Amino acid sequence: MSMSTFSVNDIKYFTNGNHTLMVGSIETTTPVPHSINLDAKVHSTSHVVLDKHNLGHFRVQMGSSPVTNNAVYAYDQMCNIVSRYEVGRKNNSTGTLGISVEPVTLLSNVSFPEVEDGSHLFFPVTTYAGLYSIVSTEYRQELLRKDIEILRTKTNLSKVTLVMGKTLHNEFKALLSDYNEYFVPLFRSIIVTEDSSVITHIVELICGKVISGHKASFQGFMNFGSEYEVIHSTVCPVESKVDDICRVSLTNRRSGRLQVYVDGKHGLASFIVILRQANPSALPSFVEETTGTTFTVTEEMAVDGSTFPGLSMLYLKDYLETIRFQEDLQGKADNKQLAFIQENPSQVIRYLFTNPNVVVDDHKSLTGMSRAIFNDYTHLMVNLRATLDQRMDTSRSQSTAHHPHGLRGLERQRAVGYMGDNYLHVASSVPLDAPYLGRTPSGVN
Repeated sequence: MSMSTFSVNDIKYFTNGNHTLMVGSIETTTPVPHSINLDAKVHSTSHVVLDKHNLGHFRVQMGSSPVTNNAVYAYDQMCNIVSRYEVGRKNNSTGTLGISVEPVTLLSNVSFPEVEDGSHLFFPVTTYAGLYSIVSTEYRQELLRKDIEILRTKTNLSKVTLVMGKTLHNEFKALLSDYNEYFVPLFRSIIVTEDSSVITHIVELICGKVISGHKASFQGFMNFGSEYEVIHSTVCPVESKVDDICRVSLTNRRSGRLQVYVDGKHGLASFIVILRQANPSALPSFVEETTGTTFTVTEEMAVDGSTFPGLSMLYLKDYLETIRFQEDLQGKADNKQLAFIQENPSQVIRYLFTNPNVVVDDHKSLTGMSRAIFNDYTHLMVNLRATLDQRMDTSRSQSTAHHPHGLRGLERQRAVGYMGDNYLHVASSVPLDAPYLGRTPSGVN
């Protein structure tokens, strides 16, 4: 049995013949999967010398890492502090001070901070412009050895942990025949990692790591039974005091099943679903399959137009016809959509101006649920725009050409409409002498 919880609240339904419109709110909670904590390897203050190209990456990695009780200080290559992570911090956030100067050319150009005994001083080397400016192997060998000798005279390398990628490490080993005897003993330690993981490696040593099994999510099915068909469903977010509310999505399935998916540990949304049923007198009770929860729908949950302002037998009929028109329109091939719109002008007007305004109670409104329908239509009109423009440009170039009535009507409908809080507004380029096409939405004077 799933450890998730699934609840449906404020269920209300309205029946018209063999169709039922149901509204309510869905809420899910899913426990965060088991995680494994990997403790930090560094248990004292850390100092990290960075260049302008890896400072941002260091901050990002720190920001997503566990907080420890050890201070961390980041410096530029001139020994200026650019980020502080003090003891007692609640998170790994820091300032936005950047590094303006380019990375140094030579290792000996770097200035290191004086650090206390027992602390860690990390020196990530991700680039070495001086070395790669030379082509000759002999000169590369000479430069590297001279650069190291200058560096060791100005810095106590026994406190420095050198961190570099495999490519540069292999280059050093190839140029220094006494790499293990001469170079390695100079440093406190040398860490070799993947070229792209130098900064990440340092942050993991300083902060540790938390490994989660997978992201929390919920997937379930509202099963109304094989005698029902889910013909339409949609959701609308609701306000909540919980900060981590995640998106809820619904997908119609066969045999009276409605798939519910929540991309996170806590989902909350109002929903509307339209069912077609074989037995008009049956009550649409259902089971959520993942949690095994049964939801019994009673006659007390039935409502009429007095409970849903604007909702009536005629409203439900119009809403269902709007949904059917949407399905028919989307089912047409691209080259058939324009003809379908021209052949069904009355359905186009109803589809464009129908404004479902279902109010569940004083605190929840499902007005926004009609936006998906309207936006689908607007998207189709935008896709047809190029076709219309091309046809009308061709017609204008022919002095005797005459627009078909359907194209004239669509030419007026050029601008994108949008939903207001209570009714539909349409911004249009209709000429002042054009006939009025539309109707005042229910409840709007």
